[in-house]
Amino acid sequence: MGILAAIQINAQAPYQNAALTSEERAKDLLTRLTLEEKASLMFDQSPAIPRLGIKKFNWWSEALHGLASNDNVTVFPEP
Repeated sequence: MGILAAIQINAQAPYQNAALTSEERAKDLLTRLTLEEKASLMFDQSPAIPRLGIKKFNWWSEALHGLASNDNVTVFPEP
């Protein structure tokens, strides 16, 4: 039983398979996410979901001076 569990953990999930279409991958990922996880991904600063290998991300930035408000970015002075 322990060996089978290890094999399943190391197997690539369909949402991680680049050979599948984006639609197939998205459908698979949506079936794996909990309602709470789906809700957390609707914000500009989303936490990581380690059990699915999803890293935290921040996709919003005002961009007036460059990409402000994100980690490790350059912010240019306003002219």
